[in-house]
Amino acid sequence: MKLILFGIGVLPENLITKKAQEILQSTNYIFCPKTESGSIAYDIVKKYTNEKIEFLEISMKERKKVDISKIVEQLKEEKDVAFVTIGDPNLYSTYIYIAREVEKIGFKTQTIPAVNSISYAASKLNIPISIKNEGVAIVPGTNLELLKKASKIFDNIVILKPKNLEKIKDVLVDFNTFVAEKLGTLEEKTYNFLPEKLPYMSIIMAKRREK
Repeated sequence: MKLILFGIGVLPENLITKKAQEILQSTNYIFCPKTESGSIAYDIVKKYTNEKIEFLEISMKERKKVDISKIVEQLKEEKDVAFVTIGDPNLYSTYIYIAREVEKIGFKTQTIPAVNSISYAASKLNIPISIKNEGVAIVPGTNLELLKKASKIFDNIVILKPKNLEKIKDVLVDFNTFVAEKLGTLEEKTYNFLPEKLPYMSIIMAKRREK
């Protein structure tokens, strides 16, 4: 028995992998995250399984504190348990904390990859993430100091969930910027410049200008 932590990728739902569909159809116990604003993942996975889906409450303010007792209960009954997450479970996923807690108790875990938001954004913006010998830095939008360091080293920078856009703009003065927001939704937008405001679910892809 093990906990299978798998991603369903980014919206739209037709990007869900065949492997993820197989897990949904073969696993008897499926857990789905639910935050204060609801569960986007549930709206997708319910179409691929007839099994009951249980919610696991996730606080966006205290992501490391999740009650995993229901998951552990099923694992103790020697059942494989699946936990679904949007995006790829190995890229800035809150739900890695769940896997770590399960492993501490002594159970095995397995992660199944999915289409990540960075690859999807690059395809929507029609730009490569990197070419030739260029390096790439992936930086959370809350870490301005890390962004400053990356801007001195890397030719390509991906900024996830950006904040303080004015300060980010100052750091990226030598870069061309491309932006995608609310990917896969009806409100999806792309820009080849850095707008004054961006929603939480946004990605900035910056490329150093040729001298």
